Amino acid sequence: MTNISIRQIVINNVATLVKADAVYAKGDKVQSVARYDLAIALAMFASSKRPSLVINKEDKKAWSKELGLDGLSKSSRAKVTQISYNPETLKIAKASEDVAECKSKLDEQFTTFKTKELKDGTTEKSKDVDASTFRGLAKALPKQEQDKVAKSEKTEQDLNKQTSGDSKIFFTIIRALLEMDMSRLNKTLEFVRSLSKTPQNEVVLPASVIDQVSDKLPNTFASWIK
Repeated sequence: MTNISIRQIVINNVATLVKADAVYAKGDKVQSVARYDLAIALAMFASSKRPSLVINKEDKKAWSKELGLDGLSKSSRAKVTQISYNPETLKIAKASEDVAECKSKLDEQFTTFKTKELKDGTTEKSKDVDASTFRGLAKALPKQEQDKVAKSEKTEQDLNKQTSGDSKIFFTIIRALLEMDMSRLNKTLEFVRSLSKTPQNEVVLPASVIDQVSDKLPNTFASWIK
């Protein structure tokens, strides 16, 4: 599928969803189907434009303007892009030849089933989460890592303001530590402890800082700092 053809599919799906948004009534399935079709097509478009699957704010802003996403209702735009730009959706979209294959793979990957025992002793299998629908796929997809990064960056900015910029040196150190292996981390720890006589158990880090650091550090170091 070429960029031009998938681009046109996205634009057509946007137009369909704009109409569905305009006449939406509670319980209407037309809007849900339109959101689902657009979400998958947009994921295909994004993955073809950015094979690395790294999509930044500038990409999203440019595509929103180019493809007409700005014309959608605020709710539809937010919900569609939440699925489209999810790393798992993008990964499957990149490995798919077309929209139909992408939908099939998402369904196979994320639909879950439950088994119910009937009175006659037999069992009945049914879908627990149906990833072939918009609502089901939104529920089934793991939380977006991209959103977690954005949230962490905001936390860091807020902390810098609260500390008048003093926390910048802390995060500079943390980023340097991320590049070290455990042997170098142990040597660094010994050196840091030698700089101060303050007992380790008297150094109290705010919960927000610990959460921020834990998201960034390797599991071994995250466990240590907690």
